[in-house]
Amino acid sequence: MTFSTRRTSQDPLVKALVQSHKFNLLSVPRSGSDVFDLYLGKGRDILPASQLASLWKTEIALPIPTRGEVFEAPEKTYSAALEINVVTKLTSKLFAAHGATLLDGKMDASLKSTGASTAEIRFFDVTRDSVGPIEVHKAIATKVLDKASVDLLKGRDIYLVIGVVRAKGIEIRLTNARQTDARVNVDLNQIAQGGASIVVENKESGSLVFKGEGRIAFGVELVEIRLNRKAKTLKVGDLPPAIDIRAATTIPSAFIGSPDGPIFVDLP
Repeated sequence: MTFSTRRTSQDPLVKALVQSHKFNLLSVPRSGSDVFDLYLGKGRDILPASQLASLWKTEIALPIPTRGEVFEAPEKTYSAALEINVVTKLTSKLFAAHGATLLDGKMDASLKSTGASTAEIRFFDVTRDSVGPIEVHKAIATKVLDKASVDLLKGRDIYLVIGVVRAKGIEIRLTNARQTDARVNVDLNQIAQGGASIVVENKESGSLVFKGEGRIAFGVELVEIRLNRKAKTLKVGDLPPAIDIRAATTIPSAFIGSPDGPIFVDLP
């Protein structure tokens, strides 16, 4: 199967992460992404992340995030059958996040030597950190910004991270032309450099598992923040400064780029 690079892909894993849970998948997974990261965009240019609290000179009491919540949706979902070279490219992103580099052509050759024609992937040991957007709104809506922060924000798209999804590793399930499991035996030292923090498991079922010492963020959930230049205040989406907590309120998640745009986003 040719890998669709659009958010509208019918791939089960893309549907679970992007279409159902509205995650922006990172083109380069990383360990440092966190709730309350703030991204400022103008056209295609996005500034490196800062923290929301840094916009105020005085301390601001932000809600406490939920950390390490088990996130079953991607844990139970395999991708569609993908071409081996596509799987290698996706795996190389995980290796890079752990400071390792796949050697050119080595992993492709190892996987194809099993007779595999395609492979399915899934993330495992997946957790999510999150914070409620309404609670964020209540914390910031009446806090006045200074001139420097207003000047920084005006004219820019403002995206706030309210969710981070992390994984310990990925499983690659190989299949051959007969659509049966392909046996695999990969030696990490032969396919990668600098992979001391990565462990490889060759399973009898035909699966190959790569896992690192810590979890790596591979997706972020965003909401848009709006600047009221006259009042010098911020709000989440289109919420009014005061919210009737008795009324049902839904905050739409935001994508960097269009909802039918590329699956992966490049964040500095």
